[in-house]
Amino acid sequence: MPLRRFLIVSASLSLLVTGCWRQPQIVLPQGLQTVSGLLETAPLSLTRRGTHVVKKDGASLYFLESSGLNLRAYEGKEVTLEGLLEANTDQEALPVLVVSRVTLTTAEEMRKWMVPDLQMEVSVPKNWKGQISGDTARFREEGATGSRMQVFIRELSALPFDFKTLQLRPSADDTLTLEPMLISGKRAARIVNGVDGTMQIFIEHTLRRPNVRTIAVVLSFEASVPELQEQYGLLANDIVESVHFLGESDRPITQSGSTSVSGNPGTGSGGTMEKPCGGPAGFLCPTGYYCEVTDRETDIGQCRRLQR
Repeated sequence: MPLRRFLIVSASLSLLVTGCWRQPQIVLPQGLQTVSGLLETAPLSLTRRGTHVVKKDGASLYFLESSGLNLRAYEGKEVTLEGLLEANTDQEALPVLVVSRVTLTTAEEMRKWMVPDLQMEVSVPKNWKGQISGDTARFREEGATGSRMQVFIRELSALPFDFKTLQLRPSADDTLTLEPMLISGKRAARIVNGVDGTMQIFIEHTLRRPNVRTIAVVLSFEASVPELQEQYGLLANDIVESVHFLGESDRPITQSGSTSVSGNPGTGSGGTMEKPCGGPAGFLCPTGYYCEVTDRETDIGQCRRLQR
């Protein structure tokens, strides 16, 4: 056989053999993927992608990586992940889930704390350390030096918004956004800074010692909102929802800011309950009452008993 023909046949056979033994390309699911499992750190490698791995029943599902989230905060925890799947640089390695969102799957065990001067209860993760002093409280994670959350009071006039209208004042920073809330039956607002993502919860509350005055109880989360979502998922919401005020300091508040002191707490003459309703937050009245709007600009009114 001539040398040239031999070389051509050899090259053809080589290509054929290579093609037969080439590993078939894996088709990955497209679009946003959701997966739950145990997040663990992955061994260092110079040939493949992935800083972490997610496992289910001891079996590895995907390698993980993220440019915007700190996956180390979830090591050793059951999580739910969202992201896009990509092929790994090492074709024999598992695909890579590029994580865009992560939340804890298992609920944190919570511990209830009392702030006596505010007659307020709040629950935080059991492993957080707390320091209560008068009308303030500080909570930090075990082993951390800085506070994770603080509780303190502010005068209503010092707030960046008006509690009557639940709207930001003209002088407020234009990076702030306000969301009306109702916490423990009280008017409240969530303020988020659009620049650094920091979040504060303001709750309208009436102190009775040493004198009667209406103030705002502030829950200030030292971590930014994205970080809270990253590390704790819905934990910040769980903390806020656990807030409860005890005793007579929890009486309804009138629109003027004074508390009801009539013989029938919370109601006045003519069957009017001295409690605001309507407004931007759409606060509802109890069963047997309707909302009589007294301010057409803000749609805020007072609860009035239904006539039978």
